[in-house]
Amino acid sequence: MDLRKRSATTVCAVLAAAVFAVPVLAQSPESVDLAARAAVKQDALTRVVEALKEQAVRPVEEHRVLADAKRIVAGLRPDQVEALAAGEDLAEVTAMPRAEATEAENGGMRSVTANAVGDAESDLLYVPVAPCRIIDTRIAGGKITAGTTRPFRVAGTTGFTAQGGQASGCGVPIGATTPVAAAVMINIVAVDVDGKGNLAAWEFGQTEPVATSINFQKIDMNIANGLIVPIAGVSSQTHDLNVKANFNNAHLVVDVTGYFTRFPVENFQSGLKSQLVTQDFTTVIDLNDGACHELNSCTITADAPGTVVVEAWGQFVVNHTGGTLDRAAIGIETVSPVVCNDPDTVDTSDFDVPASLGTNVDVDFTVSHGRSFSQPGGTTRTYRLSGEMVSGANSGDQIENSRLICTFIPD
Repeated sequence: MDLRKRSATTVCAVLAAAVFAVPVLAQSPESVDLAARAAVKQDALTRVVEALKEQAVRPVEEHRVLADAKRIVAGLRPDQVEALAAGEDLAEVTAMPRAEATEAENGGMRSVTANAVGDAESDLLYVPVAPCRIIDTRIAGGKITAGTTRPFRVAGTTGFTAQGGQASGCGVPIGATTPVAAAVMINIVAVDVDGKGNLAAWEFGQTEPVATSINFQKIDMNIANGLIVPIAGVSSQTHDLNVKANFNNAHLVVDVTGYFTRFPVENFQSGLKSQLVTQDFTTVIDLNDGACHELNSCTITADAPGTVVVEAWGQFVVNHTGGTLDRAAIGIETVSPVVCNDPDTVDTSDFDVPASLGTNVDVDFTVSHGRSFSQPGGTTRTYRLSGEMVSGANSGDQIENSRLICTFIPD
């Protein structure tokens, strides 16, 4: 807020009160405890990310690894989070037992756990893609021999040349621990078969189904069938789909036309809608050079497109000399190093210590500021609080502490 429009009497009264006020940003024991727990959770999250990357045998995008890691940590008990942060193995932590309350202890109520809306294998949404060839054994691999099973890749961006598909894949995304694409819509074709038989297609790593996917016989035409089939879809598995030829050899051609992905329930449930990052900074920063300084920062990772609302406070102490005008300003930026926006624009907030105020080596005041930013999905961005003495820079001018709150709200 710009206080220059207030009367000199009002400004002096505000400043006099501020000089003797206890700093408003002192941390309470509760905030210290919250900060400690947040640090433990962050350590646990970092270890889960590292574990998922170690498990991966296929490339997976960083933001998908982070999203899976967040879901894993969010589902852990406090003792499991602490064990992870202390260096315990992820598999051992997730297998840690917990004491179950008896029915009598629950007041006669039996615990019932329902499937979550929007999990990786139900409540799915269909995403169409341009028809794209993902398998062609005439180009690579040769016919599938009768009685044998061959694995193939469907998700991701690598390994498709070896199975006759488009080199970079067909746009079916891959997950870290749970499939982003739980199933695909494919057109499967039996080509140049050696006799009567069938092909069966099913998820890699699962039991072969009794039903077949397509029946064929040796005639002067190729047989095709469109179907939906589940896939593994995770970077820790080498393949996504199994196909078996029964009774006779056959070439296989597969085109993908779309995939099914989980319903993004977190975009619609208020309890899961936003992520909040609060940063308190208490190290004194000298502003006596009149230059632009970075005072604080917070980092937001957006899994979906959305808006980041940034709120900021900075507590200044100014060595004021009577007869001069001191002016301090703060702004919020995304560039590094910060450049400090024009203090006369809406992108900054400033405070004037009027020349009429008598000499005082410890004029203490707080400036608040806020901005909102659009952030694309799948990105990580750091928001920086900048500050400077726009006029009247002098020895002893400092920022004592600051607070930055960044809230992400998906579109």
